[in-house]
Parts: sequence; structure tokens; C-alpha cells
Amino acid sequence: MAQSSWNYTFPYGKKYEIGLFHSNEGHVVLYCEGEIIKIDFNVHETKEYSFFVENVLLSVLLEKDVVGDFTYFLKENKPDEIAPLRNPKAERLMKFVAYVILFSFCILLIWIFSFYRK
Repeated sequence: MAQSSWNYTFPYGKKYEIGLFHSNEGHVVLYCEGEIIKIDFNVHETKEYSFFVENVLLSVLLEKDVVGDFTYFLKENKPDEIAPLRNPKAERLMKFVAYVILFSFCILLIWIFSFYRK
């Protein structure tokens, strides 16, 4: 029976406790801040679990060595290792459209109130 835990800290100071329980029968429980993320049964070989904490993709690796013992690793997947989740070009276009709509609305308000001023 093996149990591991890690503390993941964001740059702004927020901490998360990530834990793993691996029983002798091979059952795995992965949790974050006391909430269960994943339950898997009969894990007797090397396996990797990926999950998000806020907007960061983390992975827990269960690695079986030659003797049959497991070692456990927590790693952060860097942005260049994963496919982009958002399209930056589309985000820029949406911002531009929002600014155009806001500017048009302001001009419309000025034009409407200019008639009431007389």
C-alpha cells in the first residue's frame, strides 16, 4: 500500500494538495484538496493520469520498475508540451469586435443626446 502527496503552489501563492493512494490490490485513488479526481482499479503497470488544477494541466505518473515497485511523480505540463486550448487569433478578433461595438454605442449616445440639447 503506497500513499504519496504533493503541494502545488501557484505563483500568486495559492496552494493545492494533491494526493495519491495505491493499494496492494492495484486500486488507485487520486485526489486534490480532499476531492476525488480519479478512481482506477487493477493498476499493475505504468500509468499516467492528467487533470487540470485551475488552468494548469498536471500529470501524475505511476511508474513500475524492474523489481515491480512503483514510484510516483507529479509534473506540470508546460504550454509548449500541450496543444493550445484557445485560438489567440480568434480572441483578438473578438476583442476588436467588442471595442468597435463599444465605440459605436458611445457615438450613438452622443448623437442622440445632441438632439435633446437644442
